[in-house]
Amino acid sequence: MPLTDAEASFLAAYAYEYMRVEFGPASRKLKDRGFIYTDLTFLLDAYIKTHPPQNEAVQDEAGNLVEEFVFGRKDANPPDPPWPSREAAQRRNDELLTERDADKVKARNRTSS
Repeated sequence: MPLTDAEASFLAAYAYEYMRVEFGPASRKLKDRGFIYTDLTFLLDAYIKTHPPQNEAVQDEAGNLVEEFVFGRKDANPPDPPWPSREAAQRRNDELLTERDADKVKARNRTSS
């Protein structure tokens, strides 16, 4: 099952922070609810596969225009995590792992036929 719009919206902000190793508002929302990053591993993987990183022009500290490889999007006020509990996020994460593994088996079977 693909990511829901609510999952993608939240994960956009979380991916941005996660890939920059920043503890921003999306990360704080997860921590406040007792989540840890491994609860979302395959959700984040699914987000990055469907929303690949982009090169963006940004200014560095000296004011020079440089290209930066950006995952997700910066959001000072991200939506709340769409999962009602850590356990719900873990179940959803497990669903995506199962789907990913099934897709790998199908691909392997196609190439060996």
